[in-house]
Amino acid sequence: DRKASKDPGPKILIIGTGEFGNALAQSTQFASIADKKNAASSPPANITNATVVHVSAKDLFLNQTEDDMVDLLNQTEDEMVDLFTNCCCIMYCGKRLTQHSQTITSAMIKARSLSTSAPLVNFIDWSNPDPGVDDNEDLKGAVTLACCLEEAYADYSHLTKSQHWKVWKATGVSNLDVAGHMGQVTVTIYGGSLCSSLSGSEIPGIQIPGIVWKLPQQSSLLDEVYDRLITRSEVDRWYDASLLSLAIFLFTFGYAFTRYSEYVNGNYPNTMVPMYLMNKAVAWTSLWMIIVCPFAGNILTMGAVIKDKWAATTIMDKLLVLVFAVLTVVPVFLFFIPWGLWCVLRHLFFMGHQYNSKSIYK
Repeated sequence: DRKASKDPGPKILIIGTGEFGNALAQSTQFASIADKKNAASSPPANITNATVVHVSAKDLFLNQTEDDMVDLLNQTEDEMVDLFTNCCCIMYCGKRLTQHSQTITSAMIKARSLSTSAPLVNFIDWSNPDPGVDDNEDLKGAVTLACCLEEAYADYSHLTKSQHWKVWKATGVSNLDVAGHMGQVTVTIYGGSLCSSLSGSEIPGIQIPGIVWKLPQQSSLLDEVYDRLITRSEVDRWYDASLLSLAIFLFTFGYAFTRYSEYVNGNYPNTMVPMYLMNKAVAWTSLWMIIVCPFAGNILTMGAVIKDKWAATTIMDKLLVLVFAVLTVVPVFLFFIPWGLWCVLRHLFFMGHQYNSKSIYK
């Protein structure tokens, strides 16, 4: 009994001292971890006397810049090795996980050789989205770390990968209710493996008060990236439609002004611009936005027939394709002008939002 009372229990490391990291550290103080040594018991035994270590991500990675000296980098990595040693769970609530993945991997390898317990390390990435990078770069943090670990552990052929590490991605949560007044928070958890065929239906072996793990139908790390890309594409299509209509309106208004204004090539004064010229631009824009989907669909269908099924197409269908190709030469040429303008507007729009503190996907 005296020996058990001195046992510090499993070690849990939480990186990040922001609002979410502090709340997670407080909740993890009362977490329970599955006892792998007594996994065969029924029901499975849990360990509750975990030791929680909470560190600042900013201080830990303060020296991780290209201009630093090698000895400073080594000093930071040695500090990480001390923190990672004997850890059974590492929770990352910091920024720029992709940038720090290689350093974390090196520290985890050195820490494993020094660890006397916790053969399996669960690394849970809570940065969703990663607040330290733009929306195009925050997708690959957990995937990059898993790939670095997989390459680094390739030399450990005498052990299976499940004995080394598991990388998880926690999504669907922005804050934690430490007091428990708002009830439990459901957290969607991805990971355990990069591929869906290997991830199975496993969840992390740690239970945190106030948090319920939710396993999606496809639960690998790559599935998480795919789901987030699909979610963002559903948001992007509304911006794309708005920007495309604006591009077509600018093109049609420019044509109408050039064709009818007395200052260019017509006889209508400026007083006719709001009610007459702009009305033409709005009408043409509406017409193009109505037909652009079937127009693009027909173009894609024609291209697929010519590329893949031309030999099996009947003579009548070939004639129809040729006639359609001739008839669409002018519309395709005219549409390329607003399409190019849409590309410019889209680039400026999303580039401008990189410097906005609030993400367009929230």
